[in-house]
Amino acid sequence: MRKLMPTLKNKSVFWAKVPPKGKRLFFWLLPVALIFLLVLMLGGRKEKTTELVWRVQPGDFRVTVLVGGTLKAVRSQDIISDVEGQNMILDIVPEGTVVTESDVKDGKVLVRLDSSRVGEQLAQEEINLQNAETSATDARENYQIQINQNDSNIRKGELSLTFARMELEKYLGSRLTESVLKQKGEVKPGEIFVSPDLEGEAQRQVKQFKNAIDLAKEQLSRDQDRLDWTKKLVEKGYATRGEQEADNLAVQQRVVATEQAQTAYLLFNNYDFPKELTKRLSDFREAGEELIRIKANARAQLSQAQNRLVTRQASYQLTQNKVKRYQDQVEISVMVATQPGIVVYASSANPFQSRQGPIQAGATVNQRQVIITLPDISQMSVELKVPESSIDKIREGQVARVTVDAFPGMFVAGKVRKMALLPDATMRWMNPDINVYTVEVVLDQGMPDLRPGMSTQVEILVAERKNVLSIPLSALRGSAGSYRCVKLARRRSIEVPVAIGLSNDSFVEVQSGLRRGDTVVLSGAATLPTLVSETPKTEKVAPVEAGTGNGPPVSGQPAEPSGGKISGKISGENTDRVPRPPRQRPIIREEKTN
Repeated sequence: MRKLMPTLKNKSVFWAKVPPKGKRLFFWLLPVALIFLLVLMLGGRKEKTTELVWRVQPGDFRVTVLVGGTLKAVRSQDIISDVEGQNMILDIVPEGTVVTESDVKDGKVLVRLDSSRVGEQLAQEEINLQNAETSATDARENYQIQINQNDSNIRKGELSLTFARMELEKYLGSRLTESVLKQKGEVKPGEIFVSPDLEGEAQRQVKQFKNAIDLAKEQLSRDQDRLDWTKKLVEKGYATRGEQEADNLAVQQRVVATEQAQTAYLLFNNYDFPKELTKRLSDFREAGEELIRIKANARAQLSQAQNRLVTRQASYQLTQNKVKRYQDQVEISVMVATQPGIVVYASSANPFQSRQGPIQAGATVNQRQVIITLPDISQMSVELKVPESSIDKIREGQVARVTVDAFPGMFVAGKVRKMALLPDATMRWMNPDINVYTVEVVLDQGMPDLRPGMSTQVEILVAERKNVLSIPLSALRGSAGSYRCVKLARRRSIEVPVAIGLSNDSFVEVQSGLRRGDTVVLSGAATLPTLVSETPKTEKVAPVEAGTGNGPPVSGQPAEPSGGKISGKISGENTDRVPRPPRQRPIIREEKTN
């Protein structure tokens, strides 16, 4: 204190010597100096800052789609009740029974239904079948008898027609008969009588009548000559009157005989000939019409016999089909295994069918109802429901990796086999605003522990790039067509344009603008084009630590815990289990700025 007092006194003396103008200037400069000193003090403080950065390294880049699905058998057989009506289950194998190839060869019985009702119907139909067979045989014999009877009647009719024609030809002659039969309209007997073609009995009778007339005239002429000679002798006295009277009587008799012969000829010409001609011509025509009636009646009788035969044969066939159907019903009431698999009750596999009651011995099932589902687990597949936003990335034949939730330490390789063309109607009915497509992925190999209905996660490989650069999405800025990122160079932040390629939900491929070893700042996510849109239900997996050279930024690869198993291959990967590289963490760069 004693040392300080002289100093203060010296300062007071110095301040007293300062002129007033200098004192005013001092008071003006003092605040300015204090402010400047404060700025220097604040500006010179060392401030600690932290930035998230990423070091760019080459590696394999993969784009995948990760979707949850359900295991099912590629080949699955439904054991259906084909027995008509409702039937009771008498016996059924326990659920979960494994049916082997030897069981299939031995015809292992899976379900036995009650067939007593069907057996009664079968017995009744067998009796009906015997009656129908007897009726069909009788109709068959009657049909043959009717055929023979028709042939006999037609032959008789044809013979009658032939005989009638022969009688007509016998009376008129063949040439005149042919001419008469060809005439249309009414036949004129007078014209036929004088026809030069007249032959047969008619001609004979005409000749007889003409000969009789000629003979009577000749005898009359002779008797008349004798009478005239007798008269001359009587006049000369050489003959008596008695002889003359006798000759006169003979002449009168010859006159009467001649007149009778002429009358007989006229009667034949006017009556007998037309009558006989008309009768024989009518007999011929009647025989022809009778033949037509016989043939028509034969066709009618044969048609009736044929209809009876067809009807009874159809009845027999129908009854036979019923017998066969009931025999089949009795046979199919016992259902045997036709393929290997695991027995799954329909009430367990289908929740809607479980409302009808559980499948068990004593339960009643309907026709066409599924009783047992027999999936063959030797070849399994996964049924996926892929949203419509990702269905355009999936193609048939793409490689997939399947992880079963029940076995998280192993995976199975597979391929996309089938894709639905239309959205799933069931899901659309439940939610009209969501469209999903059914995709089937077939496993390359089966596993004995897999069961239908197990939940799975399926990762489908859409695209893959080897030894490319990639950065996190949060390092990308800008919008479609113009992307940039912030790169650290010599302690400065430089914004550089980049060209991008494929992307998944965590990383994006960099085609140009960055080089290996560059460090970029993670500052925010950018909007990507539609072709690199985010895949559904995926897990983000970052590249490996810088400098390792193996860090494929994979979208949706399920984690593989140490000690797990691997089954199958994907894109030539080694089947030996390789632990997944650890997730690369962003580099935290700390620096101090002045």
